[in-house]
Amino acid sequence: HDFADIRRLGVVTVNYIHLFEYAATGRAYGTPTIALAFEHCTDFIVTCSHQLAHQMNGLGIPRSRIIAVPNGPGLTISLSDIADSIEDRRGRSGPLRVLYFGRLDAQKGLDRLAEIVSVLAEQPQLVEVRVVGGKVLGGDASELESRIAVEAPLYDNERIIELYRWAD
Repeated sequence: HDFADIRRLGVVTVNYIHLFEYAATGRAYGTPTIALAFEHCTDFIVTCSHQLAHQMNGLGIPRSRIIAVPNGPGLTISLSDIADSIEDRRGRSGPLRVLYFGRLDAQKGLDRLAEIVSVLAEQPQLVEVRVVGGKVLGGDASELESRIAVEAPLYDNERIIELYRWAD
């Protein structure tokens, strides 16, 4: 069976779209472009952000069939941990601590991140930078990795809270 057969049975069909992938030439490909091919037999397109919902609408999907469900935080930090972090910062001197924590894929702007890291690394007395994350889509993070030691991704809530406490 395909989507059209399933819809004829009265089943509501939903296609979830998380991101656009872009070729080196800038051409979009991946699940959003595939969704366009099957748009006629899908009841709703669900996106992870309002921006992606607008992009899908711009590609011709009627806005009435797009549902944006923005990503939410996956980590709860207690008020006492927040208070402790604020107190730690008040008594600390030294360089500003800058953190990038996330996916190391092109959609996150790795080219810009590599430039920022390079500029900040020139002033270690003013800024300390950490990059924590990993590739999910198999992108090329070599330019960034040539400029800074990238730390492995974290999944343990306590270690993530410690990481955020480190950063300014």
